[in-house]
Amino acid sequence: MKRTILAVLGLLALLIAVPAYGQTPAPAQNTMSFNIGASALGLAATQNATPASDIVLSLNPGFKSALMQNFALRSDNLLAPGANLQYYGGGVNFTIPYKFAAGNVFAPLSFYVDGTVGADRIVPATGPSASHVAFMAGGGANWQTSSGVQINLVEINLLHTPSAPWGSNAPAISGGISYVFGKH
Repeated sequence: MKRTILAVLGLLALLIAVPAYGQTPAPAQNTMSFNIGASALGLAATQNATPASDIVLSLNPGFKSALMQNFALRSDNLLAPGANLQYYGGGVNFTIPYKFAAGNVFAPLSFYVDGTVGADRIVPATGPSASHVAFMAGGGANWQTSSGVQINLVEINLLHTPSAPWGSNAPAISGGISYVFGKH
């Protein structure tokens, strides 16, 4: 009888322990992500407007700090063949920590600001090429799908490229698509 009681108590302890094990807190998830994407741009709002493309790479190293986890390192590689312009810049991307409610239709929407500094290269068909320190700064809105595809709905930047055909400053308006590897 003593063995039966011990066996029943052991079985009861096992049945209670399994659901209790499922209630232990999960380990903190790493927020590291790598994002690669392409955007189509329109540069300059004048008669010299030109199409361009921008390959954007970003890396969020997975900072644990509540403020730093929204920062990502960013690289812009912009090519505008019609204007003989190339821009290569590095900087940061900061996702604004506002989130819509999970059940809301706008829940996948996020807003960000970005800024890069680098070099531009202007290579005209005739004459010498020129390089300058340049920068691009602005912000935009992304739509994150559940499959990792991220749609850049709009990004509006100020592109400062000295000696560009449209002048030193121009608006750069773009939209594109990218893929996020890792937890976003």
